[in-house]
Amino acid sequence: MKPTHTVTGHQAAPYETTDADTKQIKVWTASIFVTVALGMLSMAVLLYAFVKFPPSLDRTPTAAEYERSLPPTPRLQVNQAGDLQQFRAHEEDFMTSYSREPHSGAVRMPIEKAIEVIASRGALPGAKAAMAPAAMGTPVKK
Repeated sequence: MKPTHTVTGHQAAPYETTDADTKQIKVWTASIFVTVALGMLSMAVLLYAFVKFPPSLDRTPTAAEYERSLPPTPRLQVNQAGDLQQFRAHEEDFMTSYSREPHSGAVRMPIEKAIEVIASRGALPGAKAAMAPAAMGTPVKK
């Protein structure tokens, strides 16, 4: 850019003397559109190829696929299915049987029976008394 005039020996602030180069703008715009169109076209061709020619399922496995890879030792859980089955059996027994804790004296009963007992009583003892002041808006004193 060249200043077009000077004022008493000082150069005036530079400014543009011509408009923007529209030819260059058109070339850049066209190149962007062509690039986007080629990208979309290549994706469409790839999608068509993947749909038309799916991978074969009756191929022979590679050597790496034949080998069963085990984690390094020590293996903490060797039989996952058996361990899970044993865990679920223990939990099922725990949830459906009666027992008494020797140290605390707590009694355990099946969950269905516990639900029936609580439902037959209506609510836990003292639950209504503890909830009543909060329902009326008075603070509960501790």
